Amino acid sequence: HRPLSDPSMATRLLRLHPASDTSSPLSGSLVEVPLEDLQDYEAISYTWDDQIHTLAITCDGDELLVTANCEDALLPLREEAEERVLWIDSISFDQSSVPEKSAQAALMGAIYRQAKMVLVGL
Repeated sequence: HRPLSDPSMATRLLRLHPASDTSSPLSGSLVEVPLEDLQDYEAISYTWDDQIHTLAITCDGDELLVTANCEDALLPLREEAEERVLWIDSISFDQSSVPEKSAQAALMGAIYRQAKMVLVGL
């Protein structure tokens, strides 16, 4: 992750790239968005059973490791022809940065409230 310009005032959205082949690896791009400009995105809430990041998705040309549960949450959401704009905590903020993680955790209520839809995976 590139550092957020202000972790207490912005977050990242994942633009999940489409794929016509369901077996294609996941890919997307991350875009920083100020909180006041957040719109037209779906937030994902899913279980974090396994916190071992072993699966890769291509994000902005780089490999980003995610958990199996994260991949399982994203795969059925990928469209065949259109990009999908998502907020998912394990990708949208840098889990390895304590300051960013703390600032973003404080914003999660607002992020979920502003989403056009919250998708829940159990």
